[in-house]
Amino acid sequence: MATFDRGESLSKGKVWQDVPLHDKRVCASDFAIPTTIASKILPDDSLSVRALLDFHLPRPATTLVGKEDLALFFSKQTPDHLDASTLLQICHLDIPPGPVIRRLVVAGKKAWLDGYKSVKYAHISGETITHFSLWIISFWETVINIRTQVQKPWTDATDWVSQQIQQKKRTDVRTLAAETNRLLAILPWNWAKLGLSDEQPLHTLWHFLGPNWLSSTDENDMLEMLRETIAGDPDLVGTVRVESVYLLDKVAEAFRTRDSVDYDSQSRRWLSSLGNDLFCADRERLITIGHLGVHNKEKHWITIDVTGSQCLLRYGDSFGDRIPPTLCDVYKWWISKHMPNELQFDVVPHSSQTDGHSCGILAFNITAHSIDPVKYPLIEQNDVVLGRLTMFNRLVNCVLERMANRDEEEIARLSERVTDLTMEKPSPLLSFIDLGNSPSFTFQSPKQGNSNALK
Repeated sequence: MATFDRGESLSKGKVWQDVPLHDKRVCASDFAIPTTIASKILPDDSLSVRALLDFHLPRPATTLVGKEDLALFFSKQTPDHLDASTLLQICHLDIPPGPVIRRLVVAGKKAWLDGYKSVKYAHISGETITHFSLWIISFWETVINIRTQVQKPWTDATDWVSQQIQQKKRTDVRTLAAETNRLLAILPWNWAKLGLSDEQPLHTLWHFLGPNWLSSTDENDMLEMLRETIAGDPDLVGTVRVESVYLLDKVAEAFRTRDSVDYDSQSRRWLSSLGNDLFCADRERLITIGHLGVHNKEKHWITIDVTGSQCLLRYGDSFGDRIPPTLCDVYKWWISKHMPNELQFDVVPHSSQTDGHSCGILAFNITAHSIDPVKYPLIEQNDVVLGRLTMFNRLVNCVLERMANRDEEEIARLSERVTDLTMEKPSPLLSFIDLGNSPSFTFQSPKQGNSNALK
Protein backbone atom coordinates (compact mmCIF):
# COMPACT_ATOMS: atom_id res chain seq x y z
CA MET A 1 0.00 0.00 0.00
CA ALA A 2 1.36 3.43 -0.91
CA THR A 3 2.32 5.69 1.98
CA PHE A 4 0.33 8.89 2.34
CA ASP A 5 2.57 11.87 1.56
CA ARG A 6 1.46 14.66 3.84
CA GLY A 7 3.99 17.06 2.34
CA GLU A 8 2.19 17.06 -1.02
CA SER A 9 -1.35 16.62 0.27
CA LEU A 10 -2.70 20.06 -0.58
CA SER A 11 -1.27 20.12 -4.07
CA LYS A 12 -3.00 16.80 -4.71
CA GLY A 13 -6.30 18.12 -3.45
CA LYS A 14 -6.18 16.09 -0.27
CA VAL A 15 -8.16 17.20 2.76
CA TRP A 16 -8.03 16.03 6.36
CA GLN A 17 -10.87 13.55 5.90
CA ASP A 18 -8.80 11.78 3.21
CA VAL A 19 -5.89 11.14 5.56
CA PRO A 20 -5.65 7.46 6.61
CA LEU A 21 -6.35 6.72 10.26
CA HIS A 22 -2.76 5.59 10.81
CA ASP A 23 -1.44 8.98 9.67
CA LYS A 24 -3.95 10.76 11.87
CA ARG A 25 -2.60 8.78 14.79
CA VAL A 26 0.93 9.83 13.88
CA CYS A 27 -0.25 13.44 13.83
CA ALA A 28 -1.87 13.02 17.23
CA SER A 29 1.35 11.52 18.56
CA ASP A 30 3.38 14.48 17.29
CA PHE A 31 1.11 16.88 19.17
CA ALA A 32 0.95 14.82 22.38
CA ILE A 33 3.14 16.05 25.22
CA PRO A 34 5.59 13.24 26.10
CA THR A 35 4.83 11.85 29.55
CA THR A 36 8.41 12.31 30.74
CA ILE A 37 8.30 15.97 29.69
CA ALA A 38 4.80 16.66 31.03
CA SER A 39 5.88 15.57 34.51
CA LYS A 40 8.53 18.32 34.48
CA ILE A 41 6.52 21.24 33.09
CA LEU A 42 2.93 20.62 34.23
CA PRO A 43 1.38 20.14 37.68
CA ASP A 44 0.97 16.54 38.78
CA ASP A 45 -2.65 15.38 39.04
CA SER A 46 -2.13 14.52 42.72
CA LEU A 47 -1.14 18.05 43.76
CA SER A 48 -3.58 19.52 46.26
CA VAL A 49 -5.80 22.41 45.23
CA ARG A 50 -3.75 24.70 47.47
CA ALA A 51 -0.47 23.52 45.95
CA LEU A 52 -1.85 23.95 42.44
CA LEU A 53 -2.54 27.63 43.11
CA ASP A 54 1.15 28.06 43.99
CA PHE A 55 2.39 26.10 40.97
CA HIS A 56 4.20 28.34 38.50
CA LEU A 57 2.81 28.36 34.98
CA PRO A 58 3.94 30.69 32.18
CA ARG A 59 1.79 33.77 31.65
CA PRO A 60 -0.11 34.51 28.44
CA ALA A 61 1.39 37.44 26.56
CA THR A 62 -0.65 40.63 26.77
CA THR A 63 0.50 41.92 23.38
CA LEU A 64 1.57 40.41 20.07
CA VAL A 65 4.49 41.48 17.93
CA GLY A 66 3.14 42.28 14.48
CA LYS A 67 -0.09 40.75 13.30
CA GLU A 68 -1.65 37.51 14.47
CA ASP A 69 -0.22 35.55 11.55
CA LEU A 70 -0.35 31.85 12.41
CA ALA A 71 2.11 30.96 9.66
CA LEU A 72 4.86 32.77 11.58
CA PHE A 73 4.58 30.19 14.37
CA PHE A 74 5.25 27.14 12.19
CA SER A 75 8.50 25.97 10.61
CA LYS A 76 9.58 23.03 8.44
CA GLN A 77 12.85 22.88 10.34
CA THR A 78 13.43 19.91 12.63
CA PRO A 79 12.82 20.72 16.32
CA ASP A 80 15.90 21.74 18.31
CA HIS A 81 17.34 19.36 20.89
CA LEU A 82 15.44 19.47 24.16
CA ASP A 83 17.77 20.02 27.11
CA ALA A 84 17.53 21.55 30.58
CA SER A 85 17.92 25.05 29.18
CA THR A 86 15.08 24.52 26.70
CA LEU A 87 12.81 23.15 29.44
CA LEU A 88 13.57 26.26 31.48
CA GLN A 89 12.50 28.39 28.51
CA ILE A 90 9.25 26.46 28.20
CA CYS A 91 8.46 26.96 31.88
CA HIS A 92 9.13 30.70 31.93
CA LEU A 93 8.57 32.24 28.49
CA ASP A 94 5.19 33.89 28.00
CA ILE A 95 2.76 31.82 25.94
CA PRO A 96 0.54 33.32 23.21
CA PRO A 97 -2.81 34.85 24.23
CA GLY A 98 -5.66 32.38 24.64
CA PRO A 99 -7.51 33.24 21.38
CA VAL A 100 -4.32 32.73 19.37
CA ILE A 101 -3.69 29.38 21.05
CA ARG A 102 -7.20 28.20 20.16
CA ARG A 103 -6.56 29.09 16.51
CA LEU A 104 -3.19 27.33 16.56
CA VAL A 105 -4.83 24.15 17.87
CA VAL A 106 -7.20 24.12 14.90
CA ALA A 107 -4.46 25.07 12.45
CA GLY A 108 -2.03 22.50 13.79
CA LYS A 109 -3.22 19.47 11.87
CA LYS A 110 -3.26 21.44 8.60
CA ALA A 111 0.28 22.60 9.29
CA TRP A 112 1.32 19.01 10.02
CA LEU A 113 -0.37 17.90 6.81
CA ASP A 114 1.74 20.41 4.87
CA GLY A 115 4.99 19.12 6.33
CA TYR A 116 5.63 21.63 9.11
CA LYS A 117 7.65 20.05 11.91
CA SER A 118 8.25 22.64 14.60
CA VAL A 119 6.87 25.74 16.31
CA LYS A 120 8.47 29.07 17.20
CA TYR A 121 7.54 31.61 19.87
CA ALA A 122 6.58 34.09 17.15
CA HIS A 123 4.66 36.25 19.65
CA ILE A 124 7.86 37.25 21.47
CA SER A 125 10.35 39.72 20.00
CA GLY A 126 14.06 39.79 20.65
CA GLU A 127 14.29 36.12 21.66
CA THR A 128 16.79 33.71 20.17
CA ILE A 129 14.74 31.60 17.78
CA THR A 130 14.25 28.10 19.13
CA HIS A 131 12.32 25.50 17.18
CA PHE A 132 10.12 23.52 19.54
CA SER A 133 8.31 20.26 18.85
CA LEU A 134 4.70 20.54 17.69
CA TRP A 135 3.48 19.44 21.12
CA ILE A 136 4.38 22.89 22.44
CA ILE A 137 0.96 24.00 21.14
CA SER A 138 -0.66 21.34 23.32
CA PHE A 139 1.37 22.62 26.25
CA TRP A 140 0.20 26.18 25.62
CA GLU A 141 -3.40 25.04 25.46
CA THR A 142 -3.10 23.03 28.66
CA VAL A 143 -1.56 25.99 30.47
CA ILE A 144 -4.27 28.41 29.35
CA ASN A 145 -6.94 25.91 30.35
CA ILE A 146 -5.48 25.32 33.81
CA ARG A 147 -5.14 29.05 34.34
CA THR A 148 -8.68 29.95 33.26
CA GLN A 149 -10.66 26.83 34.19
CA VAL A 150 -8.91 25.86 37.43
CA GLN A 151 -6.55 28.40 38.97
CA LYS A 152 -8.79 31.44 38.42
CA PRO A 153 -12.03 29.98 39.86
CA TRP A 154 -10.19 28.28 42.72
CA THR A 155 -8.43 31.52 43.63
CA ASP A 156 -11.87 33.12 43.94
CA ALA A 157 -13.17 30.09 45.87
CA THR A 158 -10.32 30.05 48.39
CA ASP A 159 -10.70 33.81 48.90
CA TRP A 160 -14.39 33.21 49.66
CA VAL A 161 -13.51 30.46 52.17
CA SER A 162 -11.04 32.82 53.86
CA GLN A 163 -13.77 35.44 54.16
CA GLN A 164 -16.01 32.91 55.93
CA ILE A 165 -13.21 32.02 58.34
CA GLN A 166 -12.65 35.69 59.17
CA GLN A 167 -16.29 36.71 59.60
CA LYS A 168 -17.31 37.34 63.21
CA LYS A 169 -21.07 36.72 63.21
CA ARG A 170 -21.40 32.92 63.03
CA THR A 171 -19.26 30.34 64.76
CA ASP A 172 -20.84 27.47 62.82
CA VAL A 173 -19.82 29.03 59.51
CA ARG A 174 -16.26 29.64 60.74
CA THR A 175 -15.96 26.05 61.91
CA LEU A 176 -17.14 24.60 58.59
CA ALA A 177 -14.95 27.01 56.59
CA ALA A 178 -11.90 25.97 58.61
CA GLU A 179 -12.67 22.33 57.77
CA THR A 180 -13.03 23.29 54.09
CA ASN A 181 -9.66 25.03 54.24
CA ARG A 182 -8.07 21.88 55.67
CA LEU A 183 -9.58 19.75 52.91
CA LEU A 184 -8.21 22.06 50.21
CA ALA A 185 -4.70 21.30 51.45
CA ILE A 186 -5.15 17.55 50.85
CA LEU A 187 -7.64 17.41 47.96
CA PRO A 188 -5.93 16.21 44.72
CA TRP A 189 -6.90 18.78 42.12
CA ASN A 190 -7.21 16.51 39.09
CA TRP A 191 -8.17 13.11 40.43
CA ALA A 192 -11.58 11.71 39.61
CA LYS A 193 -14.56 12.28 41.92
CA LEU A 194 -14.77 8.62 42.83
CA GLY A 195 -18.22 7.43 43.84
CA LEU A 196 -20.10 10.50 42.69
CA SER A 197 -22.25 11.03 39.62
CA ASP A 198 -19.77 11.06 36.75
CA GLU A 199 -16.20 10.90 38.10
CA GLN A 200 -15.27 14.29 36.69
CA PRO A 201 -12.08 15.80 38.20
CA LEU A 202 -12.23 17.12 41.75
CA HIS A 203 -11.32 20.63 40.62
CA THR A 204 -14.87 21.04 39.24
CA LEU A 205 -16.22 21.29 42.80
CA TRP A 206 -15.32 24.99 43.07
CA HIS A 207 -18.91 25.99 42.22
CA PHE A 208 -19.97 25.23 45.80
CA LEU A 209 -17.56 27.74 47.32
CA GLY A 210 -18.98 31.16 46.60
CA PRO A 211 -21.99 32.85 45.00
CA ASN A 212 -21.87 30.52 42.00
CA TRP A 213 -24.60 28.80 40.05
CA LEU A 214 -24.40 25.01 40.45
CA SER A 215 -24.07 22.85 37.33
CA SER A 216 -25.88 19.66 36.34
CA THR A 217 -22.92 17.65 37.59
CA ASP A 218 -23.04 19.41 40.96
CA GLU A 219 -26.74 18.65 41.34
CA ASN A 220 -26.21 15.03 40.32
CA ASP A 221 -23.38 14.66 42.84
CA MET A 222 -25.70 15.77 45.63
CA LEU A 223 -28.47 13.48 44.37
CA GLU A 224 -25.98 10.60 44.36
CA MET A 225 -25.31 11.21 48.04
CA LEU A 226 -29.06 11.34 48.69
CA ARG A 227 -29.42 8.05 46.83
CA GLU A 228 -26.84 6.47 49.15
CA THR A 229 -28.74 7.80 52.17
CA ILE A 230 -31.93 6.18 50.91
CA ALA A 231 -30.11 2.92 50.18
CA GLY A 232 -29.13 2.73 53.85
CA ASP A 233 -32.66 3.35 55.14
CA PRO A 234 -34.87 0.22 55.13
CA ASP A 235 -38.01 2.37 55.25
CA LEU A 236 -37.07 4.24 52.07
CA VAL A 237 -34.95 1.92 49.96
CA GLY A 238 -37.86 0.01 48.47
CA THR A 239 -40.21 2.91 47.92
CA VAL A 240 -38.22 5.98 46.81
CA ARG A 241 -36.28 6.28 43.56
CA VAL A 242 -33.90 9.21 42.98
CA GLU A 243 -33.15 10.16 39.37
CA SER A 244 -30.58 12.54 37.91
CA VAL A 245 -31.35 16.00 36.59
CA TYR A 246 -31.45 14.57 33.07
CA LEU A 247 -34.80 12.87 33.69
CA LEU A 248 -36.73 16.06 32.95
CA ASP A 249 -34.86 16.45 29.67
CA LYS A 250 -35.69 12.87 28.67
CA VAL A 251 -39.40 13.20 29.49
CA ALA A 252 -39.59 16.59 27.75
CA GLU A 253 -37.86 15.21 24.64
CA ALA A 254 -40.26 12.26 24.52
CA PHE A 255 -43.17 14.69 24.80
CA ARG A 256 -41.85 16.92 22.00
CA THR A 257 -41.37 13.98 19.64
CA ARG A 258 -44.50 12.06 20.66
CA ASP A 259 -45.97 12.28 17.16
CA SER A 260 -42.87 10.97 15.41
CA VAL A 261 -41.36 8.49 17.90
CA ASP A 262 -43.50 5.72 19.36
CA TYR A 263 -43.42 5.57 23.16
CA ASP A 264 -42.92 1.80 23.06
CA SER A 265 -39.94 2.06 20.70
CA GLN A 266 -36.43 0.95 21.62
CA SER A 267 -35.29 4.54 22.15
CA ARG A 268 -37.97 5.09 24.79
CA ARG A 269 -37.54 1.76 26.58
CA TRP A 270 -35.76 3.20 29.62
CA LEU A 271 -38.39 5.90 30.14
CA SER A 272 -41.22 3.41 29.66
CA SER A 273 -39.64 1.03 32.17
CA LEU A 274 -39.26 3.86 34.67
CA GLY A 275 -42.93 4.78 34.25
CA ASN A 276 -43.97 1.17 34.84
CA ASP A 277 -41.80 1.04 37.94
CA LEU A 278 -43.39 4.19 39.33
CA PHE A 279 -47.04 3.82 38.36
CA CYS A 280 -47.58 0.10 37.86
CA ALA A 281 -45.27 -1.58 40.39
CA ASP A 282 -44.59 -1.28 44.10
CA ARG A 283 -42.36 1.77 43.89
CA GLU A 284 -44.10 4.68 45.61
CA ARG A 285 -42.13 7.81 44.77
CA LEU A 286 -39.78 9.27 42.20
CA ILE A 287 -37.87 12.38 43.13
CA THR A 288 -35.46 14.51 41.14
CA ILE A 289 -34.19 18.00 40.46
CA GLY A 290 -34.93 19.66 37.13
CA HIS A 291 -33.77 22.66 35.15
CA LEU A 292 -36.45 25.06 33.95
CA GLY A 293 -34.44 26.14 30.92
CA VAL A 294 -36.08 23.28 29.04
CA HIS A 295 -39.43 25.07 29.32
CA ASN A 296 -39.02 28.81 29.75
CA LYS A 297 -35.29 29.50 29.20
CA GLU A 298 -34.98 30.37 32.88
CA LYS A 299 -31.72 29.45 34.60
CA HIS A 300 -33.32 27.90 37.64
CA TRP A 301 -33.28 24.57 39.52
CA ILE A 302 -36.51 23.10 40.91
CA THR A 303 -37.73 19.93 42.68
CA ILE A 304 -40.10 17.34 41.22
CA ASP A 305 -41.58 14.74 43.59
CA VAL A 306 -44.01 12.22 42.07
CA THR A 307 -46.03 9.75 44.16
CA GLY A 308 -47.29 7.08 41.79
CA SER A 309 -49.99 5.52 43.97
CA GLN A 310 -51.65 8.90 44.45
CA CYS A 311 -50.99 10.10 40.90
CA LEU A 312 -49.60 13.23 42.52
CA LEU A 313 -46.78 15.54 41.43
CA ARG A 314 -45.46 17.89 44.08
CA TYR A 315 -43.44 20.83 42.81
CA GLY A 316 -40.78 22.75 44.72
CA ASP A 317 -39.49 26.17 43.70
CA SER A 318 -37.33 28.34 45.96
CA PHE A 319 -38.85 31.42 44.32
CA GLY A 320 -42.30 30.18 45.30
CA ASP A 321 -43.56 30.09 41.71
CA ARG A 322 -46.14 27.61 40.50
CA ILE A 323 -45.25 24.81 38.12
CA PRO A 324 -45.02 26.07 34.49
CA PRO A 325 -47.97 24.98 32.30
CA THR A 326 -45.61 23.36 29.79
CA LEU A 327 -44.11 21.21 32.55
CA CYS A 328 -47.63 20.19 33.61
CA ASP A 329 -48.36 19.08 30.05
CA VAL A 330 -45.16 17.03 29.88
CA TYR A 331 -45.85 15.03 33.03
CA LYS A 332 -49.56 14.64 32.30
CA TRP A 333 -48.64 13.09 28.96
CA TRP A 334 -46.04 10.77 30.51
CA ILE A 335 -48.36 9.51 33.24
CA SER A 336 -51.20 9.01 30.75
CA LYS A 337 -49.02 6.37 29.10
CA HIS A 338 -49.17 4.25 32.25
CA MET A 339 -52.45 4.90 34.06
CA PRO A 340 -55.85 6.50 33.30
CA ASN A 341 -55.98 8.68 36.41
CA GLU A 342 -55.54 12.40 35.94
CA LEU A 343 -52.35 13.79 37.43
CA GLN A 344 -52.83 16.04 40.45
CA PHE A 345 -50.47 18.84 41.46
CA ASP A 346 -49.33 20.21 44.79
CA VAL A 347 -46.29 21.97 46.26
CA VAL A 348 -43.58 20.77 48.62
CA PRO A 349 -42.46 22.88 51.59
CA HIS A 350 -39.68 25.15 50.47
CA SER A 351 -37.37 27.89 51.66
CA SER A 352 -37.32 31.31 50.00
CA GLN A 353 -34.61 32.46 47.63
CA THR A 354 -33.70 36.14 47.48
CA ASP A 355 -30.71 36.10 45.12
CA GLY A 356 -29.99 34.84 41.62
CA HIS A 357 -27.51 32.05 42.34
CA SER A 358 -28.65 29.95 45.31
CA CYS A 359 -31.34 27.87 43.59
CA GLY A 360 -29.01 24.88 43.17
CA ILE A 361 -28.26 24.39 46.85
CA LEU A 362 -31.84 25.25 47.84
CA ALA A 363 -33.35 22.86 45.27
CA PHE A 364 -31.36 20.00 46.75
CA ASN A 365 -32.34 21.00 50.27
CA ILE A 366 -36.02 21.07 49.25
CA THR A 367 -35.62 17.66 47.60
CA ALA A 368 -33.91 16.05 50.58
CA HIS A 369 -36.33 17.68 53.02
CA SER A 370 -39.30 16.19 51.19
CA ILE A 371 -37.85 12.73 51.87
CA ASP A 372 -36.55 13.18 55.42
CA PRO A 373 -37.61 16.47 57.08
CA VAL A 374 -35.82 15.59 60.32
CA LYS A 375 -32.43 14.82 58.83
CA TYR A 376 -32.69 17.61 56.24
CA PRO A 377 -34.42 20.66 57.76
CA LEU A 378 -35.17 23.51 55.38
CA ILE A 379 -32.45 26.12 55.20
CA GLU A 380 -33.27 29.78 54.77
CA GLN A 381 -31.46 32.28 52.57
CA ASN A 382 -29.17 33.37 55.41
CA ASP A 383 -28.07 29.74 55.83
CA VAL A 384 -27.04 29.22 52.20
CA VAL A 385 -23.34 29.78 52.99
CA LEU A 386 -23.63 27.11 55.67
CA GLY A 387 -25.34 24.82 53.18
CA ARG A 388 -22.64 25.33 50.54
CA LEU A 389 -19.80 24.60 52.97
CA THR A 390 -21.61 21.59 54.42
CA MET A 391 -22.26 20.05 51.03
CA PHE A 392 -18.73 20.69 49.74
CA ASN A 393 -17.21 19.08 52.83
CA ARG A 394 -19.53 16.07 52.57
CA LEU A 395 -18.76 15.52 48.90
CA VAL A 396 -15.01 15.83 49.40
CA ASN A 397 -14.97 13.53 52.43
CA CYS A 398 -17.04 11.02 50.47
CA VAL A 399 -14.47 11.02 47.66
CA LEU A 400 -11.47 10.90 50.00
CA GLU A 401 -12.98 7.94 51.82
CA ARG A 402 -13.29 6.06 48.53
CA MET A 403 -9.75 7.02 47.57
CA ALA A 404 -8.52 5.51 50.84
CA ASN A 405 -9.90 2.16 49.72
CA ARG A 406 -8.18 2.16 46.32
CA ASP A 407 -4.51 2.05 45.45
CA GLU A 408 -2.89 5.08 43.83
CA GLU A 409 -2.35 3.30 40.53
CA GLU A 410 -6.07 2.58 40.17
CA ILE A 411 -7.01 6.17 41.06
CA ALA A 412 -4.54 7.54 38.50
CA ARG A 413 -5.99 5.22 35.88
CA LEU A 414 -9.51 6.47 36.57
CA SER A 415 -8.34 10.08 36.55
CA GLU A 416 -6.69 9.71 33.14
CA ARG A 417 -10.13 9.13 31.60
CA VAL A 418 -11.34 12.59 32.56
CA THR A 419 -8.21 14.75 32.26
CA ASP A 420 -8.26 15.30 28.50
CA LEU A 421 -12.00 15.89 28.39
CA THR A 422 -12.06 18.38 31.22
CA MET A 423 -8.89 20.23 30.41
CA GLU A 424 -9.64 20.14 26.69
CA LYS A 425 -5.99 19.44 25.97
CA PRO A 426 -5.32 17.50 22.77
CA SER A 427 -5.81 13.79 23.38
CA PRO A 428 -4.57 11.23 20.84
CA LEU A 429 -7.77 11.08 18.80
CA LEU A 430 -10.18 13.65 20.15
CA SER A 431 -8.63 16.94 19.11
CA PHE A 432 -6.88 15.99 15.90
CA ILE A 433 -9.18 13.41 14.35
CA ASP A 434 -12.64 14.44 15.48
CA LEU A 435 -12.08 18.19 15.64
CA GLY A 436 -14.27 19.92 13.08
CA ASN A 437 -12.56 21.22 9.99
CA SER A 438 -12.12 24.92 9.52
CA PRO A 439 -12.70 25.45 5.78
CA SER A 440 -11.97 29.16 6.01
CA PHE A 441 -8.39 28.41 7.07
CA THR A 442 -5.77 27.14 4.63
CA PHE A 443 -2.23 26.78 5.87
CA GLN A 444 0.43 28.19 3.60
CA SER A 445 3.99 29.21 4.18
CA PRO A 446 4.34 33.02 4.35
CA LYS A 447 5.73 34.48 1.15
CA GLN A 448 8.81 36.63 1.41
CA GLY A 449 7.92 40.21 2.24
CA ASN A 450 4.34 39.28 3.10
CA SER A 451 3.42 38.50 6.69
CA ASN A 452 -0.28 38.15 5.91
CA ALA A 453 -0.24 34.79 4.16
CA LEU A 454 -2.83 33.38 6.53
CA LYS A 455 -6.28 34.88 6.52
